[in-house]
Amino acid sequence: MADPLVTLAQVRAEGLTVAQASDAKVTEAIQLASDLVERLCRTSFTTQTYTTAAPLLLNGTGHDTIWFDDRVRTVTEIGIQTADGTQQTAYNATSYRLFASRTPSARDFRNPKVQRLGARTFREGLLNVYLAGTVGTTELVGGVESVPLLIQRAVLILVIQDFAWLLTDDARQKMRLGRFVKSQTTEGHRYVLSDIAFSGAYSGIREVDRILRLYSPPLGVRA
Repeated sequence: MADPLVTLAQVRAEGLTVAQASDAKVTEAIQLASDLVERLCRTSFTTQTYTTAAPLLLNGTGHDTIWFDDRVRTVTEIGIQTADGTQQTAYNATSYRLFASRTPSARDFRNPKVQRLGARTFREGLLNVYLAGTVGTTELVGGVESVPLLIQRAVLILVIQDFAWLLTDDARQKMRLGRFVKSQTTEGHRYVLSDIAFSGAYSGIREVDRILRLYSPPLGVRA
């Protein structure tokens, strides 16, 4: 279960009142939307800290690269460990390079990875590579590591969409709620748009889908 990616107060600020939906219902909608977004993007949008005593365990690939589901913010140590975890051998910090840019336009933004240098490889094995550091697809918001603002926006839209029929016209317009039209019937005529145009759509909400595509790994990566 994901951590909630927006707060109840943020949803209320969009115009959804207690009279329209109780705190319990809105909180449930926030949790469902947060779970959905993290599953679709295959990453966590909150920060987790790992230590050598309780590290992030990764499968050794037998190659020079390990791909991450989440962006690694800092690395204090990375290395190889025995199957029972009782013995750890740290890699020299100059023997690997971390790729996890904060910039959406950077090539490694959607492909976070660690790569060994100088023809070195990660020994092939199950959960035999350990990492101590800070992990999470977060961004600096006001100088603090936080859920990316665009992801917050996507979650808010998904939550508000569940209660859209209760909102005033002004509130709906503020959130610019609207879905892709795949078919329409009018004056006795029915128009059906090609499903090809919607391949890769996540929610059917234009703005949400654009945001989620930005934070999702390309096809074939981290599958």
